[in-house]
Amino acid sequence: MGIIRRYRHIKYWPLRRGIQILSLAFFVYLLFYIGRVLPHDLYFRLDPLTGISAMLGERRWLPEFAWGLIVLALAVLGGRVWCGWLCPLGTLLDAVPARKNNTYKPEVPEAWRKVKYYLLTGTVLLVAVGGGALLILDPVTILYRTFTAFIPLERNVIATETGYTVFNIMSAVILAAILILNAVRMRFWCRYLCPLGGLLGLVSKLAFRQHWVKESVCQSCHRCMTYCPTGTIQQSRRYASDPDECISCLICKDVCPAKAAQFSRKPKLNAK
Repeated sequence: MGIIRRYRHIKYWPLRRGIQILSLAFFVYLLFYIGRVLPHDLYFRLDPLTGISAMLGERRWLPEFAWGLIVLALAVLGGRVWCGWLCPLGTLLDAVPARKNNTYKPEVPEAWRKVKYYLLTGTVLLVAVGGGALLILDPVTILYRTFTAFIPLERNVIATETGYTVFNIMSAVILAAILILNAVRMRFWCRYLCPLGGLLGLVSKLAFRQHWVKESVCQSCHRCMTYCPTGTIQQSRRYASDPDECISCLICKDVCPAKAAQFSRKPKLNAK
């Protein structure tokens, strides 16, 4: 308990950014990795959307994709932890300039958030009938294909034969568009388009630990709304976030001057 008390005031931002950078660096390292101790396609195996799609396509359980259960378990425990802490594409988005939220009038309709669920549904249905075209929108696939489009790797996860070259270049174009959209709205891709984020959002409805607010100490300063990367904290919800959209980044806890923002099991009754 003494250690917990000693470090209870540490801000989460440096810890999260450090883990993000390590995850991105490890992702790049595996692209060039030629050993046999680690699976060079580890991030594909961790991606539950890729795993579900592969097993639907093969019509059987594929044990190599059991790694994806780790990401799903994290979502059950703490929401979209993958999106906020581990996703290499999310790390890139946090590193490029982004426009802050308008706390009074969302400039992008909230209904657009449903698009990622439509893309998720379309991806799964297409794979079920033998098509995988929409998997090009999977975030891990986008990064892998972009690298294989421009960098000759020793052991490519995705082949670079002529039949794949067009898709690799398309992925690079999609990545560029995703980075540009970040200037329209912080984590535009994660909010509105990412099918993997949609899948993890559905699982996060069951998360044990979620964002909520101690209303008795909240100062209604809007800081959490301004800095929330996915813009999911709304005054209309008494500054609580939607668990489907929250990426568990804990920025709200860092910026809240009254320490009203909480990330834990929500009490049955609002804390007073």
